[in-house]
Amino acid sequence: ISNSSNSSEYGYCQPQYFENDTSYANSVKELFLPTFSDIRELSVDYVNAHKGKLDSLFEKLNHGVNILKTQEELYAYMYCFGKMHEAKLRRAFTEIPKSFFRYNKNIEVIDYACGQGLATLCLNDYIDEELFETVIKRITLIDPSKKALSRAALHCHAVLPESQIVTLLTTFDDMDYDDIPRTNLRRIHLLSNILDMDCYD
Repeated sequence: ISNSSNSSEYGYCQPQYFENDTSYANSVKELFLPTFSDIRELSVDYVNAHKGKLDSLFEKLNHGVNILKTQEELYAYMYCFGKMHEAKLRRAFTEIPKSFFRYNKNIEVIDYACGQGLATLCLNDYIDEELFETVIKRITLIDPSKKALSRAALHCHAVLPESQIVTLLTTFDDMDYDDIPRTNLRRIHLLSNILDMDCYD
């Protein structure tokens, strides 16, 4: 968690990378106030309907550390590793002092190696379940996979339609200091999957 300074305007405008006009995007848009579990269930349904086609993809995921390059890999990753990441994140969120949420009504999330936005989705679920009045006003999604990044933006917009979403198609090592501008919001940095990935030093 970090402080940030200077003022900025917040509100939704479509980010640079955003999955749209696909059957999956249409399915997400049909969900009403979705949770992480609701979104994951779309991948579960897809995998269950295409078992034979996706079995070979599970090996390509390399235990979840490979960069996702296809729609099928996105489905398979969410199916195979979504619940594991959710459990890990929920445990981590309990370590954030509750006073952080009590005293910060509006916050910003920086989600590194965000994949499909799992960490941000789970954080929002945690905030809702704990009945905190905190609102995620701005989300920066960072990932080297264009397909995963676009889907992450779709997911985050479905869950937090009023939040400003910024997408950065890059690896952590290639980021510049100015890639994440300073704002007047308190930040939570999410590094859910970054330590598992080979493309980061």
